Amino acid sequence: MALQLAMHADIMQITEMKRGTTMEREELLKRIAIDPRVCAGKPCIRGTRIWVSLIVDNLAAGASEEEILSAYPSLAREDIRAALAYAAELTHDRYLPLSAQSQDEIQAR
Repeated sequence: MALQLAMHADIMQITEMKRGTTMEREELLKRIAIDPRVCAGKPCIRGTRIWVSLIVDNLAAGASEEEILSAYPSLAREDIRAALAYAAELTHDRYLPLSAQSQDEIQAR
């Protein structure tokens, strides 16, 4: 339940970004760097070797922003939002199919 509330809060913040009431999406995405010489080209937070996927995986596993910031002191809250904005951009055009079992479980709910 806490994860759902946190995700809802993140979605609301991204919605606010689209309206221009918080840091603009473009500004957030400037915090992401993709350099083949750094972490084999994986998207990272600019100036670090912290992968975007690491941040998103931690959030998906239920870690709070505070836990992530504590574990990675070089990060700022905006970096976490940037990772989510980047992940959101990827989902606009790319979809991963769910397994048949997962789809059955979703339909059963």
